[in-house]
Amino acid sequence: MDAQKPHPLGVDPAAVGVALAWVERLREGDIGALWSRTSHDYRLALTQWWVTANPGVCDDPAVAGKSRDVVADEISTGHHPLFDHLRGVLARDLRASVADLEDLELAAGTAARVVSPGVELIALFVADDVPDGAFAPGATARAVTVAVAQEDGQWLVTGLNCVAVPGWPPTWSPVTANLED
Repeated sequence: MDAQKPHPLGVDPAAVGVALAWVERLREGDIGALWSRTSHDYRLALTQWWVTANPGVCDDPAVAGKSRDVVADEISTGHHPLFDHLRGVLARDLRASVADLEDLELAAGTAARVVSPGVELIALFVADDVPDGAFAPGATARAVTVAVAQEDGQWLVTGLNCVAVPGWPPTWSPVTANLED
């Protein structure tokens, strides 16, 4: 199926698969495994956030004399000596955002919300909160919203409960799992 065309059921199974696998790797604390399924913008924004919070990084001999833009670009590749430090922080801080979903089965909603061309929100609900796979009017469920984006012909995660925008400082546009409309 062409990933650029909307899926006839409203949710591209490939996008759902990426979102579920990414959250599972996050719950395991395996930042290295999920990094390759993370969009360039999200990797860069997370790295910029870390550099902003740790300005001493720019004094490290591994980045001697480089601008913070270059430092963030290099670390965000995942192949830099300072990535291990970032990985530890992300394993702790990003994982905390799904801590209340640990060991719970997640299931994708049947609708995706298009945020912009090539960017969609996938709601992953706690399966036990959605009896018979359908919501009763007014019902609520625990969920995490995963923003996915098309990049180089594949779906990649571009935010967790947000859409990340790189910059100094990076910004996080919050999104919610309310995908009723």
